[in-house]
Amino acid sequence: MKRKKHINQEYLPRITEYISRKFDLPIDEISNIPTVEIKNDSEVYVCGCIGIEKYESEIIILRMKKCPLTILGKGMYLHTFTDMRLSVYGRINAVIWGKNVKDSLMTVTDYTEDNEN
Repeated sequence: MKRKKHINQEYLPRITEYISRKFDLPIDEISNIPTVEIKNDSEVYVCGCIGIEKYESEIIILRMKKCPLTILGKGMYLHTFTDMRLSVYGRINAVIWGKNVKDSLMTVTDYTEDNEN
């Protein structure tokens, strides 16, 4: 029986960078690291999403590999969703990473209501 070859973990970043350059691919896609890009208060781009837990015009909860990503706002909608990538458009008030969203929701709600007046 053949033994599987294991890659030494210290070389993994260099291998990933080489593959990224060689095939002209974004390094975050190869390394499987979720990324969030916020363009302004009306656009959010997410890479690494594996599903949608909740979808409403004021709250979108995305299932990521390790923990959920919550996007709060008004009039939000999914613009695109392909191959673990998606874009959300609308008025974005907050992006919250983690499982303890309920504690953060109160803070975000208070903050957005105070700033709207």
